Amino acid sequence: GTLFPDFLMAGNGTIPLASPRMTAALTAAGVKDYDLWRQPVYLEDAELGISERYELILPPAIQALDTARSTYQERTYDHHVIRTATDIVIDPAAVGRLQYFRLRDVTNTELIITEHLKEALTAARLENVHFSALKDQEV
Repeated sequence: GTLFPDFLMAGNGTIPLASPRMTAALTAAGVKDYDLWRQPVYLEDAELGISERYELILPPAIQALDTARSTYQERTYDHHVIRTATDIVIDPAAVGRLQYFRLRDVTNTELIITEHLKEALTAARLENVHFSALKDQEV
């Protein structure tokens, strides 16, 4: 973006926002509209009089945590099991064709992407996009 970086996690790190450069990189890498929910938003700096169009890029939440090989803690709140994972291992069979997703029933705010998508986003040289590896695996 002009004033804002290409990627932001707004709302206490829970709302992924992407610049037009990042959404173009996602599309070029093969991320389809059915892979994530997109909604236009505008980021503004009232003092500078700048308004930039971004997109909320919400990925689906899927049950892909390999509970046998991951390290996590479970808590029950209002009859819902909530997990906080420290070492995440993904069940590839649960991922299917998705390149970009979150883990259902896991309170972590990490966005999980494929190695292919990581390479495409790295090549696009986007501002404020950072990656961490999952435990001993590529998705």
